Amino acid sequence: MKVLIVEDDPASLKYLKDTVEMAGHEVKTAENGETGFNVFKQFKPDLVLSDIQMPVVDGLELLEAIRLQNSDSIVVIMTAFGSEEYAMQALRLGANNYLK
Repeated sequence: MKVLIVEDDPASLKYLKDTVEMAGHEVKTAENGETGFNVFKQFKPDLVLSDIQMPVVDGLELLEAIRLQNSDSIVVIMTAFGSEEYAMQALRLGANNYLK
């Protein structure tokens, strides 16, 4: 499985990347939604794990851009500072799941 991880916190990004690689998956990473979308277009991942709050382009904007591509990729939005409002908005935009 090809997995794209978009996370602006370096420690969280490393942890997620190492964990997914140990499970045997191919991984690409990005530190914000803008870079993440560029990687997404080239890499064509099966799964996208994205933080919500990031500089430049946030996770919800990234999700919207991915869905405009008519992508079948599974998108999971993550945040340490989640709220019901973010969760509902992510699901309305087509997120497959939301983790806080």
